[in-house]
Amino acid sequence: SSSERLLVRNGIVFIICKSNEGSVVIDSKEYQLSQNSLIVLPENHIVTIHTGLLNQSNIIAVSLDYILSMPSPIDTAIFGYSRYRSVIRVSDDKFSDLQSYYQFIYKESKEQSKYQTEIIQSIFYALILEIVGEYERLFESTEQTHIRSDSLSDNFFRLLALHYREQHSVKYYAEQMHLTPKYLSTAV
Repeated sequence: SSSERLLVRNGIVFIICKSNEGSVVIDSKEYQLSQNSLIVLPENHIVTIHTGLLNQSNIIAVSLDYILSMPSPIDTAIFGYSRYRSVIRVSDDKFSDLQSYYQFIYKESKEQSKYQTEIIQSIFYALILEIVGEYERLFESTEQTHIRSDSLSDNFFRLLALHYREQHSVKYYAEQMHLTPKYLSTAV
């Protein structure tokens, strides 16, 4: 069967897999998909996915700026969680909710309305919050995976979410975190 190779750059891709058959390769590591799989791919990942699986999935890709323009810093948690686990399984009810959000976003994108952009942003924000909630539930219930909330990259993304509109220099963020700009650039 044919496969598609994707490079995720400067953004994040959400894949809601309707099929429970197949696998996805992320940075040379293969993940078997189970029923109700959700794939969250932050930037700078190389992904190989079977074309048939792509055709049976709902896919949303957005830029980093779009995520950072969301109203709450909780959205940046999606970057930390997905770095540790890009493929998760969600409950039947939650999977149905995620598909409903996707369908509503898709439907709204095809219509021409005065508040189309705001409606799509609001629904997408709700989708992000649902996904973050699923990650929090997953990581609270498993002992094997531990994400330190005070890790360097998580702190950086929190600061970025709060100040990205005004502050664009690495030096500013490094000073806020009591690091050198070179160290921050290398670590993140």
